[in-house]
Amino acid sequence: MSTSALLSPPLEGHVDRGAPLGEQLMHAGLLAPHELEAALTQQKSKGSRLGEVLSEMGFVDEEDLLPFIGIQLGIPAVRLREGLVDPAVVQIIPRAKAERLHAIALFCVRDELTVALAEPQNLQIIDEIERITGKRVRPVVALRSAIEKLIPRCY
Repeated sequence: MSTSALLSPPLEGHVDRGAPLGEQLMHAGLLAPHELEAALTQQKSKGSRLGEVLSEMGFVDEEDLLPFIGIQLGIPAVRLREGLVDPAVVQIIPRAKAERLHAIALFCVRDELTVALAEPQNLQIIDEIERITGKRVRPVVALRSAIEKLIPRCY
């Protein structure tokens, strides 16, 4: 993966990893209090993750949001695009599984498969992908909506 594909974290010294995502984004000047309030209301009604709601509502763009999510999870964040996916590798996860798991295989180096996941902290998903592929999985976080948009273009 090119270094430009992995998103640079915000100034980590200024990010309280324990603070809620909305507070971190407000502290960074990326989100207004009334926007957070609206997004939290929407999140409760939809049952979605706050980051997804903020992106869908247009309050915070994906490139600004993902580094904060990555820092919270302690996992690299990636902004998905077609050129990032190795066409020979993406097929290692069958399309139906990729759609169900919200996962897309990006590339493989030796026996380590880098996979973009909407829930990279979910060990059951990682275990299932390792079982399917026979490879060790290196998870990176991506927005669920970005994964859902990219899957049809890669299969």
